[in-house]
Amino acid sequence: MTVSAIVAGCQVFIGVVFLISFIGKVRTRERYADFVKAAGELAAGLPAKASAPMVVAAEAAIVILVAIPATAVAGFVLASALLLAFTASILVAVRRRRRVLCQCFGTSSVPVGPVHVLRNLVLPAGAATGAVLSTSSSASPNPTALVTVVLCAAVLTWITLRTDDTAELFRSTT
Repeated sequence: MTVSAIVAGCQVFIGVVFLISFIGKVRTRERYADFVKAAGELAAGLPAKASAPMVVAAEAAIVILVAIPATAVAGFVLASALLLAFTASILVAVRRRRRVLCQCFGTSSVPVGPVHVLRNLVLPAGAATGAVLSTSSSASPNPTALVTVVLCAAVLTWITLRTDDTAELFRSTT
């Protein structure tokens, strides 16, 4: 496995997750309003009408930054910072037993919980890996390694995007 292939996998993973997140929030006025409401409930100390557009802008910037090799490190660092802020907000909501619906990827009827904290810790791990390895790699990846890593990243992305469904699957079998 080449370092370049792993970086490409991180770019796919972080880029697609943030693209879907961005689209899910701005797709309709209702979805954006739901996101603003959830943002206000999660970050109670911040004005949601001001912070929500900044989150959406940061998500769009991350998609663009990680897609361009010269700016990928900046995109990965921004993704990590944003995800850690999300995680802290979710942790506070969970500890205070507040029922805040997860609007991470669009409309959801599932409140944030421990599974969202876990998801938001896996994502910065992918971003950090991409950031660190981006600085040490400039060679073109082996095509076989690239395909393998990108397919693995696609599966990890799908699992991440379907966190609520995956958690429900495991809840219903226990």
